[in-house]
Amino acid sequence: MRPRLVTIPLSHYCERARWALDHAGIDYDEDQHLQFMAGRVAKAAGGTKTVPILVCDDGTLDSSGKIVRWATERAAVSLYPDGPARAEVEALEDEFAGRFGEEARRIAYD
Repeated sequence: MRPRLVTIPLSHYCERARWALDHAGIDYDEDQHLQFMAGRVAKAAGGTKTVPILVCDDGTLDSSGKIVRWATERAAVSLYPDGPARAEVEALEDEFAGRFGEEARRIAYD
């Protein structure tokens, strides 16, 4: 099954998922929707009401962080450093995508 990435335009979370899949060399079909339609499409794809969502052989991945980690497992060159530094990078990534990402989204949509 060719993975299907459900996205919206102008989303740093969706761009993060695209970048990870592209870096890993994973071919996928993008299913892009306008913001006001994305919630219904996302739920129909098996996720929550937010995007990005990746529908693949392994199931439905419902966040950009899960998509990045899934992609790096399949990449020829890891998206993360080896050893103890990986935990630090993942913690920073979660913080930037979490608190900072949510604030960036609020600013952009206000």
